[in-house]
Amino acid sequence: MLKDLLQNRKCFKLVCGAGNEDAEEVEKLAYVYAKAGAKLFDLSANEEVVQAAISGFNRTGSDISDYLISISVGIKGDPHISKASIDQSKCAFCLACLKVCSNSAIFTENNKISVNSKRCIGCGKCYKACQFKAVVYSSIPKPINESIDPLNKYNISCLELHATSSDEKNFKESWNLLKEYNCGIMSLCLDRSEIGNNELIKRVKYAIKGREDESVIIQADGSPMTGGVDDYHSTLQAVATAEIINNARLPVFVVVSGGTNSRSGELLKICSVNAHGVAIGSYARSIVGEYIKDKNFFEKKELIELSVMKAKILVNRIMFYLAKL
Repeated sequence: MLKDLLQNRKCFKLVCGAGNEDAEEVEKLAYVYAKAGAKLFDLSANEEVVQAAISGFNRTGSDISDYLISISVGIKGDPHISKASIDQSKCAFCLACLKVCSNSAIFTENNKISVNSKRCIGCGKCYKACQFKAVVYSSIPKPINESIDPLNKYNISCLELHATSSDEKNFKESWNLLKEYNCGIMSLCLDRSEIGNNELIKRVKYAIKGREDESVIIQADGSPMTGGVDDYHSTLQAVATAEIINNARLPVFVVVSGGTNSRSGELLKICSVNAHGVAIGSYARSIVGEYIKDKNFFEKKELIELSVMKAKILVNRIMFYLAKL
């Protein structure tokens, strides 16, 4: 089914976030975007999160097999699996980090700034905002088997590796470990922040070696976790990365991500850049955030209708332009 979505350019992927382990939020996001027409959902390699998404699908009343799950893991140093913490010895309690956090992961308690690691997605906004250098980032991924083995009992359609790092050895080792799970379709998320264009293509070629007759998705990541603004500029780098991959003429599916928003499909069309799908995280979450933050969301019909309406406009707009590529 996933291959059909990609081949027919009907692949809208909701990115709940590789680092997002807030099960309550994921259940609501899965429900809203499933109702809005999304079929593919990118989730953290966390069993509680996967169960929450499935609960969200069940709430729609549709056949649960209509919805596909992609599981994301990352190599050390990749921002998608990084978490922020506060060095209290340096913190001046200026609240700059709290003000810029778009995922409500930073809060105050007993006159201290703290980070809810389950909600932190590693976007780096707090790090850039802190003039006292009190924000510390760490990226210590679990071994892949510890992340994926507990999820084998679920119907996983795709395994995705986030490899934003210059560590070539770590990338290859992690990719080869993921290949052992033989899930059918694998996805590799790459951007150009740590490696150049030539190195990016070399990684793609390594990823598809021996799998030329199978399906590999290359998620062309532009500016990871920057899609909170709905303009062409935010999504420009994702389109540019997709073009680099297209120019290499390799047998892969291309899905754009990183800074993606409602303009992403349109910009692909304007620039005549081919893609098989669009993955949207920060922007997709932000447009429904004010509704799903309500603790009694599932009991409030008006909130459900408003959130689904906004999500459906986004999904339909992306689908419209993908069909024109």
